[in-house]
Amino acid sequence: MNLGLRTLREMQFLEADILAEHSNAFSVMSRLKEAQGASQSKPTYDILISNPPYISTSAFRRTTSASVRKYEPKLALVPPVRNSSTVQLNEDDGDLFYPKLFELAIMLDTNVVLFEVADMEQAMRVAGLAGDDWDVVEIWRDDPGADSDEVEFADVGQGRRVDVKGVGNGRSVVAYRREGSGWLGR
Repeated sequence: MNLGLRTLREMQFLEADILAEHSNAFSVMSRLKEAQGASQSKPTYDILISNPPYISTSAFRRTTSASVRKYEPKLALVPPVRNSSTVQLNEDDGDLFYPKLFELAIMLDTNVVLFEVADMEQAMRVAGLAGDDWDVVEIWRDDPGADSDEVEFADVGQGRRVDVKGVGNGRSVVAYRREGSGWLGR
């Protein structure tokens, strides 16, 4: 039985700290170009998916269960606050990765991004960060394919509303443009 699977001949992992003070999307781009080789002048990627550390410092202390705090690595859950003496810790410090990820997606000429988030409040903040570079921005709940009885929208600021898909808690922000819209059946 042929399942249509391809054998991956080469896989590379690239480590880059997009939150480092000296780092920005341009330095990450140069690392990606180096990893890709000289085959293209500008590295491009169709889809960017990220599950970054997204729990704010205060939410980690207040709402994260003891078993998660004890057994999960904090670095996987809470973005590192580099200069905590000058940074005011609040609910939004869990959003640190998202502006950099959107910037990187634009530089990589990405057609679809999907970013995991903690809850509906964070999903609305992150959707508001998407800017005007995307044809469509949506918030997906736990089960985005489930039919709900009503169409739901979220006001994400600056007079912008986005569709909220499915049922359950807000879990992802999805943005797409160009041919990415066709891939998602839009």
